[in-house]
Amino acid sequence: MNPVIYKNREVTVLGVEKIEEIVAKEDGEVIHRYMPDGKGYYLSLTLQIKNIGSPEDVSYYSTREFKIVGSKGKIYPLGDPLGADRNLKFIGGNELFEGEFYGGYAKIGRILRPVDADDSNLLLRWEPEEGIFRYLSLDLS
Repeated sequence: MNPVIYKNREVTVLGVEKIEEIVAKEDGEVIHRYMPDGKGYYLSLTLQIKNIGSPEDVSYYSTREFKIVGSKGKIYPLGDPLGADRNLKFIGGNELFEGEFYGGYAKIGRILRPVDADDSNLLLRWEPEEGIFRYLSLDLS
């Protein structure tokens, strides 16, 4: 997929996976089943964020910058994205969360977003600064 650039950061969607439910287990026992509200599913997105600035440039990244939008005009998730991302620990981890890195380095991690089953034409909305939006296509095939 094509990367999207804003200032010294470049974001690429490396993978998209639909997940119907997340089963949390402890010592092999099911302790909880996480499912999106209503009829929907989760999208697990693997993202790569590169700092394309000079080696001394420090860049900040956060899972809170990424949301999903679709043809219904709804923004997913409602509320803090970190809440959904914490469920990734039950399906292999590698959460993006947030942090800093220097120019020339990249961070690869996953985010988790609940979406409605009847929404379509889904896009990843990246808000690198307040009020600045970039959109990345999602291949759900």
